[in-house]
Amino acid sequence: MVLTFGRKRCPQCAEKVRNEALVCRYCKAALSADVSQHSRGKWGGKAIITASALAFGLAGAVALGMWSAPKPVAKENTPRKSQRPAAPVEAQLPSPDLAPFPVDSVEWRADTYPTATSWRLGPMVVTASARQEGELSAPVIDIEYAGTKVSMEGEMVSSSYTHRLSAIANRAGAYPVILLQSFSGGAHCCNSVQVAGLSDGKLKVVNLGAWDGDQIELPKDISGDGFADYIFYDNSFLYAFAPYAYSYAPPKILNVRNGRAINVSSSRAFRRLFEKTFRETEGLCDPSQDSFTRNGACPAFVAAAAKLGKIDWAWSKMVASYDASADWQLPTGCRIQTNDLCPENLQIQFQSYPDALLHFLKENKYIAQNWYPKSDNELSSRGFL
Repeated sequence: MVLTFGRKRCPQCAEKVRNEALVCRYCKAALSADVSQHSRGKWGGKAIITASALAFGLAGAVALGMWSAPKPVAKENTPRKSQRPAAPVEAQLPSPDLAPFPVDSVEWRADTYPTATSWRLGPMVVTASARQEGELSAPVIDIEYAGTKVSMEGEMVSSSYTHRLSAIANRAGAYPVILLQSFSGGAHCCNSVQVAGLSDGKLKVVNLGAWDGDQIELPKDISGDGFADYIFYDNSFLYAFAPYAYSYAPPKILNVRNGRAINVSSSRAFRRLFEKTFRETEGLCDPSQDSFTRNGACPAFVAAAAKLGKIDWAWSKMVASYDASADWQLPTGCRIQTNDLCPENLQIQFQSYPDALLHFLKENKYIAQNWYPKSDNELSSRGFL
């Protein structure tokens, strides 16, 4: 007995389709409208078989050893059904057993944290451990998220040195990131600064460089544009026109945006920072000061004045203040644009302090390339002298 239940097999692909179908839903073959042998009846054409008759038939088939599971029908030239793309796997949140990253910074030292320590920070896991080289050690900070990991490594120093880990809001409305500050030791250097966290859903590390001095203050959004402002001091001024102890530097402000560091110092939002440098160096860029003091302060004074729109007056004051007889080699220029050391045959040796300073400030983008000092007569007519 054949049980049809109101359906028929397609002669092309052997799939079952409704009796009334004129086209196979699977292989699109044309079908005949043969419904006479499978009348629908009031139950939709399903064959009515009593439970006892069905049980009897199955029992007999089993007794004779003839029943077996239906075998799949081979299909040829059957179009595959389109597959839906798999749903993205959502990142699992860190185990609640992990302690949350402290609100305050972690002052990490290898001798204080002899084993790896992990915290949860939003959807990420932060693990701090040490890489040892003899008696020295370096912090290794691993950030994990959704099965991916990035790492930051600090400076290789004594195990008693402190490295600072901070969770900061780099961008408004986004998960916090980890800021690593690692001091290399030495008289004048260096605080190595790195940031790691999520950027567009992916883990990234941004190296902000090595900076003279102690750890910086934790960045915050001074400008109000939604990005944290990392405030450094422009290290290019150090040793440029005077020894380190006499060198002064204007601020340099960086943002981390879209996984990279950008210089935003030109924003008017940071005017007060340059005003501070301007006030601190104005009295030092003066003929009354000793040679190294004025020669080390005048570059920062003129650079800050340029940010404040006072370049003409500040330049005139510098010209009247610097010491041309100071025993210090002036910075050189290069006749080509290069990120490496300038070849000796292409170096520019400046003959005067003002010439070297003019090139230096243009190269570091404190003044425009088309700016040149005005004559004394023009400055006097404008009330600057």
